[in-house]
Amino acid sequence: MGTNAKRTDARKKKSTYTRHAEAKLDEMRTRLDSMKEKVNDTLASGQSEAIERLKNVQLQAESHLMTAEMHLERLKEANEDAWEEPRDGLEDAWEDLSRSVKNLVTWFSERSK
Repeated sequence: MGTNAKRTDARKKKSTYTRHAEAKLDEMRTRLDSMKEKVNDTLASGQSEAIERLKNVQLQAESHLMTAEMHLERLKEANEDAWEEPRDGLEDAWEDLSRSVKNLVTWFSERSK
């Protein structure tokens, strides 16, 4: 495979991965926004024993979302020869974000039992 063919292949892989990552982050952003409504309802209800824990979980999820978005931007800006490193950072941030949102969902599931 020639140099141009390798670059074209890398460009296609990066483009496909970037579109997929954007879709995943959009989905997670939507889930997090939905959870924010529940968080606000819980905070408004004055359930003080849960408020501090809930705030921490929400802040953690928002922080991981911002980190994932930063890595996605780095990925978009990377050239075809160097996009794997930002991709790896995005994957790590994605795992952290998924875990945080799952913790929020679990917290609400346990509270509604």
